[in-house]
This record gives sequence, structure tokens and C-alpha cells, in this order.
Amino acid sequence: MHTSGVIKFLNDTKRHQGLNVDDKGSTSGGDVTSPWDLALDRGKSIDPELTHLASRYMDSLLQGDRRAASELILEAVDRGKPIRNLYLDVFQPVQRKVGRLWQTNAITVAVEHFCTAVTQTVMSQLFPLVITEKKNGLSMVGCCVGHEIHEL
Repeated sequence: MHTSGVIKFLNDTKRHQGLNVDDKGSTSGGDVTSPWDLALDRGKSIDPELTHLASRYMDSLLQGDRRAASELILEAVDRGKPIRNLYLDVFQPVQRKVGRLWQTNAITVAVEHFCTAVTQTVMSQLFPLVITEKKNGLSMVGCCVGHEIHEL
């Protein structure tokens, strides 16, 4: 396994989220706040169009409209939005927000599971586009702690 490639990817992801990352991967100069929270809570945005998309996607999920949620993402891909940015600037902050809503009892576990299932479905629709990209020769191993049942 090419550990340096994985570390570079993680550090690039941290930088994309607006964190200061030193050569060893340590963060400073900010908290771990999602791009959505930066946009909604502080009036800042990484990509205003994706911030707006994340908000509309979240609204579709909370309204139980899986078709509208899926169409929003697929239309963004058709407009040329990079899939990586959709994962980082839409899926990730939306899922964090869904988790916080569940944690604070603002939504039920059933609604949280619905939102996650829709996001998994949309991600699966994007998978054929992801695997057509040029390979970089690196491998990735994903894992989590024992007895963890979450899969997204």
C-alpha cells in the first residue's frame, strides 16, 4: 500500500475543507467545520453553486423526495460539476447535517436512514462515471472500528 498517497489525499481533503495543514498532516487555524456550515453559518462559500445545491438537496431529502434529490445531483454532473466536489461539498456536509439533526432529535432515525439511503443510491448512480477516470496506481483500504454498522 502506498501510504504517502493516502496521506496526501487526506491532507488535500483537509485543505479543500479550508483547514490549514502542515507537512505532517496536522491541522491548525480552524475547527473541523463542513463547507456547508461555513456557507450557511458564516456567509462564506467554497463554490456558491454547490452550496446552493447542498441546500436544495437537503430540502429534497427532508421532504422525502428522492427523485428530486437524485435529479439535482445528476443535473449538476451534466453541467460539468466534478464528482469529487459533489462528494465533498454536497454529500459530506449534508450527511453531517442529517447526523446532527438526528442527534438533536430534530428528525427521527427513520428520516435519517431515508436520507442516507437516498444518498447511497445517488452515489451508486455516479459510480460508473467514477470508475472511468484514469487510474493513479494507488490502492485504498477502508475500514472502521469493530461492531460498526454504518456503511456510507
